[in-house]
Order: sequence, then structure tokens, then C-alpha cells
Amino acid sequence: MLEALHRACLRAGIATNYHDVWGRRVEVAPAQLAALLAEFGFGSHAPDDAPAWEAELAAREAAQWRRALPPVQLVQAGEALRVPLRLAAGASGADWSLTDEQGEVRRGSLALDGMEERERREVDGQWIAERIATITEALPMGYHRLRIEGRPDESLVIAAPARCYVPGQDEGGEPGPRHWGIAVQLYGLRSARQWGIGDFGDLAALAAPAARLGAQAIGLNPLHALFPHDPGKHSPYSPSSRLHLNLLYIDVEAAPGYRRSPAAQQRVASPEFQARLAALREAALVDQRGVAAAKLEVLALVHADFAAATPAPGDPAQAEHEALRAFVAAPRAGR
Repeated sequence: MLEALHRACLRAGIATNYHDVWGRRVEVAPAQLAALLAEFGFGSHAPDDAPAWEAELAAREAAQWRRALPPVQLVQAGEALRVPLRLAAGASGADWSLTDEQGEVRRGSLALDGMEERERREVDGQWIAERIATITEALPMGYHRLRIEGRPDESLVIAAPARCYVPGQDEGGEPGPRHWGIAVQLYGLRSARQWGIGDFGDLAALAAPAARLGAQAIGLNPLHALFPHDPGKHSPYSPSSRLHLNLLYIDVEAAPGYRRSPAAQQRVASPEFQARLAALREAALVDQRGVAAAKLEVLALVHADFAAATPAPGDPAQAEHEALRAFVAAPRAGR
């Protein structure tokens, strides 16, 4: 009864089951699958409404066959491109263009007669044949846009290197100079100026001497946004969003708004607040709640002064105000 729903999930790349931490197989509830499919643009249908899901699948299949090219195609850099091409079964040829990242355009023609045909389908009263076309241009590494003359769709062609970079080898695979880096849990860095947690200021202070010593990389823990309203949830591997950064890593005193906020500076300079910071720095473990309370308290003062200011035209702060208004007005991104 749910076969059509599960086939729709298969087409959308949604798993209908998973194994939990104890190794038990868990079937996802049909209502949850239907809700996910609706988010993927499949329409809002009851989980057991087989005719609706069948219609969705048929419509998507037809839409796929109306495209001359697949949305994305992967090729090894330096090699010819083999791409499935869906055109009228009776077509004898097609002109193509390929635009690289620098805007350079390559053009050519394909003779379709005698070309390998994998499948054909009748769509909108016309027979469409899927042929495997070979474009012999050796593509340089990068992203390219492939188009067929007279067709509205295009394909993103990703020309990838044959293998990943291997440290300690040159381009020919021979031994080369060795490379090294530093693995850092940013929250664990300590300094005399921080507020009880390693921040971006500490990271910059680490990067400079590391570079002078010859380090090629600094490996960091995930820096994603956590839960400012509940600082106790502080695992970097369980973020609230992977689109934003953890605000506790802000170096508050280095922020431009802080330097223009007398209220924030006075609060930080007060003996009571300095005592709080000293206690946070001396703690054996990072006091996430204490750090959050201190930083959010001062950042609120920074924001209040920022919002109340009316910068004159040409003042650098005016651009910051405009950028903030644009950010607030922008559509909210998905999580």
C-alpha cells in the first residue's frame, strides 16, 4: 500500500529506514516520509494516496525526459566527456557549447546517426531517444556549463582531478617536501586576554607563529552555531545550525561595534566584570554558561549602542548599518 510512497522516497534520495545506535532497524513513519517529500517539492499527499504519488513520479519522469542533458555530469580532468543526451529519436545531429569558469566558450557538433542508444520513451506525443554522446574536448579541471543549441537546459560539468592531493608527493607521485599542521580544539585554547574560552582572536594569535614555523594547516573542531539560549548544550558535533558560527568564539573586544560602545567598554572595565573574567580564565574547564552570560551581556550593550547610532554619510559605520538591515530583511535560510 505504501509502495508508491517508498518509490517516491527512492527517487528523492530519502531513506525509508535506518539502524539506530544499538543496531536495531527502524522504519521511518509514513507520515514523516510524506512530510519530507513535501519539503522536496513532491506535493502534500496522504502517505497511502498511491494514485497521487504515482502521478508525482510520472510527472517527474516526464520532466526528466524533456531535458536534453542531465543537471550534473562528472568527468576526470583531461579526459573526454561521455554524457547521456536525450533528443528526438529522428534527430540526426546537435550543436553544443561548453563554457568554462573563465568564460571561454568551446563549440562543436555531434552526429547522432549510429550513436549508441540506451533507451527511448514517448513524451508529449514524441519519441525521445537517450544516446551516449562523446565530446572529445579534454576538459581542464574546474566547473563547466554544457548546452545544446536550441535547448533551454544546461548541464554543470565537473572536471575533477584523477586523485586527491597526497602530502609528501609531487605531481608525478615522487617523494616531495613533508607538510605538517596543528590540530586545535578552539574552545580549549588559553590566553591571558580571552573570556574563558578560546576565540577567533586566539586563533589568529596561534596562526601567525605556526606559519612562521612552517605549518601548512590548522585543523579545527566544528565551529557551527550551538544554542545561545541553552549554553549547556555545547557539543560541537550537535549544532543548531551548520550555516552559522558559534557566537561564543567572537573576540568581543576586537569587534568594531565594541570599540564604538562606551556602555560596553565601561561594563567590561568595571571591577566586578573583570573579576568574572578572571574566574572564567582560571577555571579548570570551560564554563560554557558563564562565558555565554558574559559575552551575551556585553554584546547586547554593543547592539543597543549600534542600533541607536545615526552615522553620517560616508562614515564606515553607515555601511555596517546598511549591511545589517539587508541581513535582517533577507529571506531566512534553511537549517
